[in-house]
Amino acid sequence: AEDGIRDTSVTGVQTCALPIYEINLNLGCPSKKVEKNKFGACLMKEPELVAECVQAIIKSINIPFSVKTRIGYDHVEDYPSFENFILKLYDAGCRKFIIHARKAMLGKFTPKQNLNIPKLNYDFVYKIKARLKDCYISLNGGVTTTQEIENHLKVVDGVMIGRAIYHSPYFLAEIEKKIFGSKSIPSRTEIIENLIPYIKSETKEGAQLNRIMRHTIGLFHGQAGAKRWKQFLSNNIPGFSDVRDVYWKGGEVLKNGYNQWFGFPRVANTSAGVQPISKTAKVVRPDPVNVGTNLQTGADSASK
Repeated sequence: AEDGIRDTSVTGVQTCALPIYEINLNLGCPSKKVEKNKFGACLMKEPELVAECVQAIIKSINIPFSVKTRIGYDHVEDYPSFENFILKLYDAGCRKFIIHARKAMLGKFTPKQNLNIPKLNYDFVYKIKARLKDCYISLNGGVTTTQEIENHLKVVDGVMIGRAIYHSPYFLAEIEKKIFGSKSIPSRTEIIENLIPYIKSETKEGAQLNRIMRHTIGLFHGQAGAKRWKQFLSNNIPGFSDVRDVYWKGGEVLKNGYNQWFGFPRVANTSAGVQPISKTAKVVRPDPVNVGTNLQTGADSASK
């Protein structure tokens, strides 16, 4: 079985048809399904096997390689054990580590519980960076503000953000501004406008519109009308099937007629078939219109 794991790890890298820019070995996922298939956090129990896999993968590729892992598992949560695990991977050739500063509770907690219940221990990540100064060490877990990012970057090389961005995607704009010093930050409206050409392109290739739009649920987090936006998407995403839905089903999320986030007129065009959004009211999409990539153009076209 172990030989199979080693062979599969190398063969999978060598035969993948998609363009690959970096290989990241997941040693942090605690789900039962993942554990059953012998990958994820359960492999922390077998450092020698993981080291062999890492060495074999690195020898077979000419692109960057990294490991994503946790600081421990189950009852194993002491720093020496964590350090020993990382050092074995270091000796195998790994020089980039993304470390979730929690242990994994295998078979006891759900994946969601594993994101919150095990306590955070950033000191483990700081210590391993101090030990391995020639490695790129990125810290992950519980980071929700740019101030926290700045504090961690005084010690480690990078910070990985997961749930905070998924819950509030516009946090990325704040990071761009405060951490990277970017001057040109798109507004939430501009983000939605720029999403339309992408939607048109992807749906042409067979992508499902609802799988794209569900990632915008938290885009207006903390803004006036955000609750209605979330309700609107949650109630209507299963019915998204066409790019016109982005225009017309989003037409009256705010109380003043057309949603100003979409750049629509503030007075609703009732003749076009737009109806107010509520948990009980359904939105009727109008007859097909010539929708351009610009949202205002789409609204104007429908009103003619």
